[in-house]
Amino acid sequence: MIEPRRVATIALLLQPLLWFSPGRRYPWAIFGLEEAGAPFWAAVALAATALAIPVARRMDRNTELGGQTLERIGSALLLSCPILTLSYDFASALHFHAFGYSMPWPLIALEAAVLVALVLWIRAGRPLGRGILIATAAVAAHRTFAVALFPLVTERSDMLFVIRRSCEFLVSGASPFNDIGAPGAFPYMPYPPGTLFVHVPAMLAGIDPRWTGTVVLLVFGLTMAKVVRTPRTELLAVLVLLNPYHAFRHDLYFEAFSVLSAALFFHAARAGTLGRGGRATLTLMAGVAVATRQWAWGYAPFLLLAVATGAAPRPANAVALAGRATLASLLCAAGAASLLAPVIAINLDLFLARFFVLFDVTGGELCLGLAPLAKELGLLDFLRPVQAIIAFGMFGHAYAQASRSRAAPSEIIALGWVAWVLLVVANPFIENYFYLSPSFAAVGIAAAHERAPGARPGSAPSPRDRGHDPGG
Repeated sequence: MIEPRRVATIALLLQPLLWFSPGRRYPWAIFGLEEAGAPFWAAVALAATALAIPVARRMDRNTELGGQTLERIGSALLLSCPILTLSYDFASALHFHAFGYSMPWPLIALEAAVLVALVLWIRAGRPLGRGILIATAAVAAHRTFAVALFPLVTERSDMLFVIRRSCEFLVSGASPFNDIGAPGAFPYMPYPPGTLFVHVPAMLAGIDPRWTGTVVLLVFGLTMAKVVRTPRTELLAVLVLLNPYHAFRHDLYFEAFSVLSAALFFHAARAGTLGRGGRATLTLMAGVAVATRQWAWGYAPFLLLAVATGAAPRPANAVALAGRATLASLLCAAGAASLLAPVIAINLDLFLARFFVLFDVTGGELCLGLAPLAKELGLLDFLRPVQAIIAFGMFGHAYAQASRSRAAPSEIIALGWVAWVLLVVANPFIENYFYLSPSFAAVGIAAAHERAPGARPGSAPSPRDRGHDPGG
């Protein structure tokens, strides 16, 4: 099984790999090396897959040296965030100038202020909670400037255009999965209806849908400022919030799913501390995630198993565990049905015709993953079986360990996080922003691990024993 503290270490080390793939051709096109992009990122993905857990284990075992190394790496990454973010802002303004993008002169002052604030925070010894507040203020301010300087155009933000038109269909009583003739890869809504429903309030109010993501990120940051208890988790949270690539992609549409996933992983890791009502609510909300974005289909089984394990006395009874897992699955299905039913009732045939369209898309960006190289080599058909092996193999291992009382909820959900990342790496259609949601979830796992027995504020949790560990 995967120890929960490994997740924070892996997620922190992977952050810079998510910064340098801003588009389908860049940065490779700048140097005339587009042909090198696919094999490079495939090699990096395979190396990261093979080395991430052993490197994290080595760092975590050598507490002093590993901790110091992570501190140096994290601080260096942190101070580079405002600089790289500003670089992306100017690249956006130049590349999308024809679409009405303005030069981001106000962002020079903002990113300079963020850099100064981060330097002062680090020099002051990184007092707990202050870094997340700095990052939250920076994210909210950057999104505000982005809305003002960078207009929402279909050439850049095709999914938000699809969502807007889908909302109009829904409000008029038609299916949101209608073909709307939008430019780009998706002429109709390719995601479950939860993605759509999140944006309905902004659409009804007639405001820019990017404000939805801004508010969600603001709530996440303020919540984490109260929840986080150790410097390492705060460092990860600040890096996730200040991710330059995320700032560059101000037009994304799934921040609510990312934050929901972080909350689900946080509570699932602590499933043993939840009462019956808390576990029921958690499984219902897992269903909401399932009906919001397809990535939840990969992690939901681990989450439900964590809930079932957290409800079980030690030693676990395999039959009873199966019963609790089945009940959790039914509650999860009820949560999903709450969002799926209204759309299905409008037009079942259209829903079934459109719902799985995303699985037919292949290729994607030149970023961390196997799809671009597999497409060049004609091996895309092999990636789905690889994903199946990952999903069923890792879940089967988690279930076997849980049925033998060898896995705590936090270990199960940590393994689910690793499985999620591997499913992204092996997905036949890859976009760099697929990794943003797992980054948020990693913060949730790390924050939950701080509350394990033996943990104390401001320090890393002590290794858990093999008895009942309600905190994971």
